[in-house]
Amino acid sequence: MTLTELALAAQLLAAGVMVGVIWAVQLLVYPAFASVSLPDWTRHHTSHSRRITWIVLPAMATEVVACAWLACVSMSTLAHRLALANLVLVLSTWVVTAYVARRHHRRLTDAWHASTIQSLVRVNWVRTALWSARAVLGSALVIVAT
Repeated sequence: MTLTELALAAQLLAAGVMVGVIWAVQLLVYPAFASVSLPDWTRHHTSHSRRITWIVLPAMATEVVACAWLACVSMSTLAHRLALANLVLVLSTWVVTAYVARRHHRRLTDAWHASTIQSLVRVNWVRTALWSARAVLGSALVIVAT
């Protein structure tokens, strides 16, 4: 297996993991935040944040490294454009996560806020769309590049 094939497989696997995680979080986890009792909130949110990191951080790191590498290797014009588009989507998910979702989570670490939970659900639709598009483009990249 070449490094390009390894990177293609890694980016697609990571995208698949993140699509599964983000849709589960969007449809199940974040809406359920509104149902957590106030005395249990801080423990619940802290536990969620710590545990989800063990799943998303390796997948997100794999995505960014594999997509960056693929954007730098020589491929056909279409494959190279798809690789660049994938990198843009990956970097976009990092920006939205780091600068928007993380801010909401920090506020929720201190206390339960219905408005912050609602805002987190809304902004998470952006990440859901980005990762879903990433999985589609990542699949197209594998098809075109192999």
